[in-house]
Amino acid sequence: SDLGISAAAYLTWFEEGVDAGWIFAVGPPVWEAIQALRTLKEKGHTIHLITDRNVGKLAKVNTCSWLKIWNVPYDTLTFSNGNKSETVKVDIAIDDRPKHVDEWQDAGVEAYCFGFDERSDMRSHRSYLPYNWNVFMEIVDGKEYEDEDDAEAWSLQPGTFGAFDEVAGPLLVARD
Repeated sequence: SDLGISAAAYLTWFEEGVDAGWIFAVGPPVWEAIQALRTLKEKGHTIHLITDRNVGKLAKVNTCSWLKIWNVPYDTLTFSNGNKSETVKVDIAIDDRPKHVDEWQDAGVEAYCFGFDERSDMRSHRSYLPYNWNVFMEIVDGKEYEDEDDAEAWSLQPGTFGAFDEVAGPLLVARD
């Protein structure tokens, strides 16, 4: 693996970190994401957080604590054990895992692959969205945006709904 340890050893280490109260509990948020969530709430959107954080005994406790410490705005929090598209109904989803983007799209949801680490599996996805919170906000607002580094313009009709990742797991927003 890229980490120099086996997948099994990594998963054991990861679970131990969760149960020790470090993983999902420590570290600052992506500030641009927090601001985007706050702006979306101010504009009347409903925010749904959906995450696969089901490893270790304290994943849910750690996640809830972290969200509270950083005052992350949201309406619902769901810990998913499978296909996220079957968990909460949304109109636009953004996720950092291509398989989840595919699941959303298969369910008829407009979905984009979005994440700050820009792994090659994300960048090569047919629905890759460059990691830029302004681009995301323009999509949700239904305005046209053209990234200076990427000549592709993003535009959607007003009244669409949104979902995104990178604060505490996949985050979903819907305009009421």
